[in-house]
Amino acid sequence: MGICFEKYRLQPSPAFARLNLTPLKESRAVIIFVVGGPGAGKSTLCKRLAAKYGMTLILVSDILREEIRSGSEQGQYFKMFMDTGDIVPANPIVQLVVEKMLANLNTTGYLVVGFPRDKKQAVLFNTEVRQPDLMLNLYARRLILQDRMAMRSSSVARFDDTPEAICNRLIQYYANIKRAIAPNKRVTKTIDAELGKEEVFAQVSKLVEETLTRSWRS
Repeated sequence: MGICFEKYRLQPSPAFARLNLTPLKESRAVIIFVVGGPGAGKSTLCKRLAAKYGMTLILVSDILREEIRSGSEQGQYFKMFMDTGDIVPANPIVQLVVEKMLANLNTTGYLVVGFPRDKKQAVLFNTEVRQPDLMLNLYARRLILQDRMAMRSSSVARFDDTPEAICNRLIQYYANIKRAIAPNKRVTKTIDAELGKEEVFAQVSKLVEETLTRSWRS
């Protein structure tokens, strides 16, 4: 017997009803989304930011890999999408992000990395929780990202870094990024991810500091 896809695809938004979202909705902790194509440098950058500003780091790809390693039915479901580089449906991915946030309420802010990947994910999060305070889009040209991923694939063994999956993730990123940003366009800043790591870190740090300062003053 195969996995029951409909069990997850048709899971309604009220699945959030079992979670008490009030602490997140009322929290003064900043919420920052960080998106970018594979190889844009999201994880490396955000690990440094989390350490510098004492923020909670939520790496969505790592959450998915943890679930897959657990051997759960839901993990098997996620693996089918990650194997091919496709986007995981909004409801289960948003719920995973929210659960991680609720488990870390005592924080100055959240860095949610690799989210949202499409408009449905963005809209569902905004509806169930609230809009982010800042959204960072680390942009680089396709050829640059392809070269970076080729180098990473030769040194890091990840089941979802096959040439086919990488190619599809790139396609998905460029096809969906404008719509993924649209619900939060007002707070979105695009960063040139082709710059050196220190320059990118400096630019993003300035934006994070401005966001934290606005939150503290409000």
